[in-house]
Amino acid sequence: IAMTPQGRFVNFNGGDYMELLPSSLQDLNDQITIELWLRGDESLPFNTTVFEGVNQNDQREINTHVPWSNSRVYWDAGYNGGYDRIDQLCEESELEGGWTHWAFVKDASEGTMSILRDGEVWHTGENKDNLFGEIVRMYLGASAWNGNNYIGDIEDLRIWSVALDAETVNDWRFKSDVSSHPSISNLMASYDFNGV
Repeated sequence: IAMTPQGRFVNFNGGDYMELLPSSLQDLNDQITIELWLRGDESLPFNTTVFEGVNQNDQREINTHVPWSNSRVYWDAGYNGGYDRIDQLCEESELEGGWTHWAFVKDASEGTMSILRDGEVWHTGENKDNLFGEIVRMYLGASAWNGNNYIGDIEDLRIWSVALDAETVNDWRFKSDVSSHPSISNLMASYDFNGV
């Protein structure tokens, strides 16, 4: 039996997005974890942006494509003359139809970036040491310019100012209440969408 997230979720139909409060992301420095549940529409793959945050110069600080039209999942994080990126091919069946938990992690002090899929490390990269600048605009369900809109469902988006390890992500991915999470002091934003 496949496990699924609990509670309500938000559906994106390809023409909408949510603007997230950038003020909640001001503690961002050298580490981040962004985790969420995705259930992609059966029309995938095509060019989509699940979330994107940019600095005051409209430069990308955080971004993910799940997927791009080539069925690759991209994770971009930190801008310094360009952004650090890792990416990997994902089977079409893994992108659409069912719920998948994704976590996007960066530790610039260690120079590592990783993508976790259903609580396990799915892809990693090294020599990724760009720090984060101040994010002034962040969209969920589209790029920061309301393009490449996502089509599908999103649930339990959480943004942490620490690079969570796979064991912690896996232990907590089915829990909506994170009040006793070991890194609760590092939680910058949490959207369970139960009020939408």
